[in-house]
Amino acid sequence: NSISLFPNPSTDRVQIKNNSHEKINSVKVYTLQGKCIAIYNRQTNVEFNIELSAFSKGTYIIEIEAGENIIHKKINYIN
Repeated sequence: NSISLFPNPSTDRVQIKNNSHEKINSVKVYTLQGKCIAIYNRQTNVEFNIELSAFSKGTYIIEIEAGENIIHKKINYIN
């Protein structure tokens, strides 16, 4: 996959790195129960960070919309 998240597990923030030719349009953070807890509407071709300090420790699903694709990644926040 041309979009990666790191570090995983994370203690404070996660970086989304985009190596694809598609522009990232939005990123959503979901709990494992399916509740959307954050939405980031950023258009970028490269990378950006998500600060996790406002969240409780646990596992989250990161949904990345890049061009016509929707990519799901799992991240562990160990606070």
